[in-house]
Amino acid sequence: MRSSAKTYILSAFLIIIFPGLLSAQDPAKNDSVRRRYIVAATEIMTSAHFCTLITLDENGRPVGRILEAFDPDSNLVVWLGTNSQSRKVQQIKKNPEVTLFYFDTNTFTYVSIQGKAKLITDSLEKTRHWKEEWKPFYRNPREDYLLIKITPQFLELLSPKNGFSGDPATWKTPSIRFD
Repeated sequence: MRSSAKTYILSAFLIIIFPGLLSAQDPAKNDSVRRRYIVAATEIMTSAHFCTLITLDENGRPVGRILEAFDPDSNLVVWLGTNSQSRKVQQIKKNPEVTLFYFDTNTFTYVSIQGKAKLITDSLEKTRHWKEEWKPFYRNPREDYLLIKITPQFLELLSPKNGFSGDPATWKTPSIRFD
């Protein structure tokens, strides 16, 4: 049996027997553990489909709204489409620090991403990140539609089936930082 197969089998065994073990490892120092975080997070984010985008208003209070996100890329970068005149755009211009929250109601798992939002008006990206069913919401997509690109800085997730369980005493969930 190859070394990587043995490692996978051992990891799967440990996750089943000791589900909290994975959360105790430092993913910043272990690429395979970090990859497992990203795979589990991607699974939840894709399954949930919708997320809550949380920005800060002019008084520093959090404001959340439900959005239909594009599936995350391999580094968990998320793209969202919105109206260029929306409050969230104005809030992001003032403070690009945002939170995305995904909850999968089928599995009771979640992902929370804190990251930096960037407003994108590039026509090629807008074409690439467009859904025809959105057409009724934008009179002039060239002007009315823009993208929000969110690059993760911090992620936490809860997915017991993937070995990511909260601490039994504090409920602190497993998390990773991005560079």
